[in-house]
Amino acid sequence: MGFNPTFLLDGLAAVHSDRARMDFTSPLKPAVLSGVDEPAADDGQPEKPAERSGSYRYLIMPVRLPG
Repeated sequence: MGFNPTFLLDGLAAVHSDRARMDFTSPLKPAVLSGVDEPAADDGQPEKPAERSGSYRYLIMPVRLPG
């Protein structure tokens, strides 16, 4: 699976958070890029997955790679 680097960088630039998350369903279907909040690390609790911040979602289509 690959992505057009220009489109991927455009989506990452618009996230406006230190971390991003990509959700996939299959190699030939679009992926969803979204920003995530930093998980709390110093509260003594087990680390939880970072949660999505805001409502920004960026849909990006994969490209077929040779080989």
